[in-house]
Amino acid sequence: SNSFFTFGSFNRTNKINDTVINTWAEVLKRCENSRLLIGSLMDDHQTQHYVARFAELGIDESRLIMRRRTSLSEYLAMHGEVDLLLDTFPYPGGTTANYGLQMGVPSLTYAGETLVMRQGSANMYQYCLDEFVVTSREAYIDRAVEIASDVASLNETRLGLREKIAALSQADGN
Repeated sequence: SNSFFTFGSFNRTNKINDTVINTWAEVLKRCENSRLLIGSLMDDHQTQHYVARFAELGIDESRLIMRRRTSLSEYLAMHGEVDLLLDTFPYPGGTTANYGLQMGVPSLTYAGETLVMRQGSANMYQYCLDEFVVTSREAYIDRAVEIASDVASLNETRLGLREKIAALSQADGN
């Protein structure tokens, strides 16, 4: 509704490494009408660090939405500003992805070789969201661009996500 696509990450900042930043910058370059919301910053110094890193990669500060860590209710409400969560790697979100799913926002995640690297994919597979799992950095970039260019399909997924989770959880006895 705000005329641009918003990617987001609520993962802890110690999971946002140089490879992740480079990958997200490439996604933003290929999706010209998009923004990235990072919602886990500790202070102004950390915010400026990320702004500077993205600037080095050609991403203007106007395309970044930087938010500090906040209360749980405000954190959950921020999901309403995000179209798609971008998971970190090689340390993906677990609880973060689950909160996103409960708020109706899937995470694009990179399933790596180790058990830890597959946590994000396990969350998506659990709810039959295989289309949000990739197995390489290049596929991550391509898939993020695909998803951002097909908002209708993403919206359809998101609108039914909470009901899908509830139904699958009931079927599993959870």
